[in-house]
Amino acid sequence: MTGVCGRCARPFIATCRAAMRLARWLYDRIKAQYEHLPSDETVDHVIAANGYTFTAEGRRFG
Repeated sequence: MTGVCGRCARPFIATCRAAMRLARWLYDRIKAQYEHLPSDETVDHVIAANGYTFTAEGRRFG
């Protein structure tokens, strides 16, 4: 591949392409984890696993 890397302004080299692929892969994993953590399913699981109980008003009980 010819051209200049938009990130480092050097000619494309295998290590630059590999680093960009790794960065993209890491970003995608972090984004997926971030989107999963606040989901209703995850929150319900954490509440049940820790034995939390709440009143009808939403205050912690017990």
